[in-house]
Amino acid sequence: MLERSSGETFGRTNFRTKMDEVELLESYRRLLAAVYAPAAYFDRVNRVLELRPRGDSHFALPWLYALRCVVFSMLYQGVLGRYRRAYWRFLGRALWRTPKRLARAFSLAISGEHMIRYTARTCCRGYSWSLSSVRAERESKRQAAA
Repeated sequence: MLERSSGETFGRTNFRTKMDEVELLESYRRLLAAVYAPAAYFDRVNRVLELRPRGDSHFALPWLYALRCVVFSMLYQGVLGRYRRAYWRFLGRALWRTPKRLARAFSLAISGEHMIRYTARTCCRGYSWSLSSVRAERESKRQAAA
């Protein structure tokens, strides 16, 4: 162990790895960005909806609140969102292939907004900071050895 774990999930490893640390952090950052890219997320969600057992899905919330959530989702994700094309493609596919699960589709789209934004703003930035730290430490060691 290099040091006691801080519990930070976006930090450097606290043990020596066989893989170069920069390569490891860059690869993991790319993986997270790919997994939570809007098109990839919505493709997975469509597949989940298609694999669910047949049956209706209903809004579990009061109708007025559920309607408000749907309208806000369509506005913020479908009109103002940077991934609106993937959003509409997702909803179109859900409506065409799994119309009885449309309530669940909206719920997953709203959850997706959080995951997509959180990955881009927090996870990927956290790993970028860790990469900068590794590179600075290496440069410092290199200069000290010179």
